[in-house]
Amino acid sequence: MKQKWIQIKQIGKGGNGTVYKVRKKKSTLEYAKKVLNNNSNPKMYQRFRDEITILEKLKDKKGIIDILEYNLPENPSDIDRAYYIMPLAKTIWTFIENKSHGFIFENFIEICKALKTLHDQDITHRDIKPDNLLVVNSLPVLSDFGLVDFPNKKHISAENEKIGPRWTIAPEMERISSVAEFKKADIYSLAKTLWILITGKKWCFEGQYIQNSSISLDKHVDLYVNKSHLLGEWHYFSIVLLENLLIDSTSNDPEKRPNIDQFIERLEKWLINNEKW
Repeated sequence: MKQKWIQIKQIGKGGNGTVYKVRKKKSTLEYAKKVLNNNSNPKMYQRFRDEITILEKLKDKKGIIDILEYNLPENPSDIDRAYYIMPLAKTIWTFIENKSHGFIFENFIEICKALKTLHDQDITHRDIKPDNLLVVNSLPVLSDFGLVDFPNKKHISAENEKIGPRWTIAPEMERISSVAEFKKADIYSLAKTLWILITGKKWCFEGQYIQNSSISLDKHVDLYVNKSHLLGEWHYFSIVLLENLLIDSTSNDPEKRPNIDQFIERLEKWLINNEKW
């Protein structure tokens, strides 16, 4: 492959692609380059093509990682590899480090709105987890669309293939992914991602959220009940509405989960109530 991009170092790796920090020749500007892992696997190549297709469709949409350039050779090989270029980003963990939880929620709502952009076009991500939340120019974005689904997509997954991330996957995506309602599966993963960001854990609980248990939020955050605090400080004063949202969103029955509009509305309502408590 013509050395158009100078590789600096590897910065990430997933099932379908490896990400490198790169810079263009005769330039000091740095970018991220995602390269297809297996050039000889038609299924992986189709997923890579689908990812680029949907990123092109969503180009310049707020909350979605931008695609700057790509290469999709007719016959990918180690000499001519499939790849695409995107902005160099921070991880969500780096972005929220040492920040208040109010800051976390403020930016998480932006991720929710990005997911709404997808769902409004009948596009589903199917791989929502903290590792796939990046930050570009202080704006959180959804990234890694390798498992994306969209109208008229050529389906290549096996009938009951497990599709989704380990810690945030909806139960139906582990068992009956071919007939699952992908939007409700995204909601399940979104709720579990929120729990991970709140608690700072690198893992998540299995099944539905349970109040008054080892996984309940009051075991992981400081709940300010009848405590003095300075005006303007952000704290958890009541978590009832937030816990109800987590309970409903992680229900084993997809029909009981809210849609993305309801999820955003309920999360924003809790935030307003918490701030005015």
